[in-house]
Amino acid sequence: MLLKKECHRLFFRWQTWVALLIEFLIIITQAVTINPANANFTNNAFLHLTGFDGTGVGSRFYYFILPLTCALAAGSTFQEDKQTHFLKAILARRPTYKYLVTTLTSSFLVGGIIGCLPLIIEGCHFFLHYSVKRLPEHFELMPIAKGGWGYPIFSTHPLLFWFITIIIIFVFSGLFSLISLCASYYELRKGIEIVIPFGIVFISLLLSNLLNISEISITYLITPTFSNDYPYSFYALIGYFLLGIGTVALLTWRKSKKDVFD
Repeated sequence: MLLKKECHRLFFRWQTWVALLIEFLIIITQAVTINPANANFTNNAFLHLTGFDGTGVGSRFYYFILPLTCALAAGSTFQEDKQTHFLKAILARRPTYKYLVTTLTSSFLVGGIIGCLPLIIEGCHFFLHYSVKRLPEHFELMPIAKGGWGYPIFSTHPLLFWFITIIIIFVFSGLFSLISLCASYYELRKGIEIVIPFGIVFISLLLSNLLNISEISITYLITPTFSNDYPYSFYALIGYFLLGIGTVALLTWRKSKKDVFD
């Protein structure tokens, strides 16, 4: 099965292992730089997690660098297939649209897994060593603001909320890989396609600071604790995803109608 082979190929690229190494180093950095007074204020796993605690370096850096690591792992296979003539061999046996759909699907799946795997392992570690019970209603170090979209879930079923945030990271990590892959449809200098998703996220961060509208920043939106500080952030998440996936679909449809070697 072509999809299985593509996923296997992506998982065992050196770029994928480098991306994972970077992410795990950031997770470790989070554990080292977290404010001990906050983390140990009470016995609760969620006060330690990357993206839930706001005092450690990892919570800010992991989600900022995520577009780059996901694109590095699964965003340049189309360009590589063209350069190694692997693409010609595949298209001799399969239609163009089938190749593109398979490549996009494998890129999305692998990018999503790369983005959330370190967070899952980190979560399992802390869930085994600390309590996963809900925090008191008026807890002063509540990681999720009461006005946030996730507070009703976090305050009653924190593990469910954590799982939802993992799904969000999986989806956006996969989307970052897809954007990089679509960028490689065009004749760009080698490696440029990898930085394009990061460039988009960085521009959104700059705009959010210039306009003082935090919901514009993709980095803020996908970080659980920051995402819940802003009104309408969940709608912004949905909007960004629909815009991204729509752009990917349009570019892929156009590419399927042309000679893929153009």
